[in-house]
Amino acid sequence: MLEDSEDYLDRLSDIVSEIVGHNNFTLKLDMHANEIEGWDSLAHIQIIHECEISLGIRFSLEEISKLNTVGDLVFLMQNKK
Repeated sequence: MLEDSEDYLDRLSDIVSEIVGHNNFTLKLDMHANEIEGWDSLAHIQIIHECEISLGIRFSLEEISKLNTVGDLVFLMQNKK
């Protein structure tokens, strides 16, 4: 079970790695998507969708539109569970 932000960050890292096809990065809460090779607009949609599926949650369009950093997504994931 995911409990703290590090657990969610690890899960997100696995998801991002799967979507972008590599793990040549270390996710940090203050990072932006453009800092990760392959995390483009299509990958972003896939990452959001996979987060929803794997955690059994749904994000609203408003929530998604307010995401600026990896930490924003981790916080949103944590607060939906």
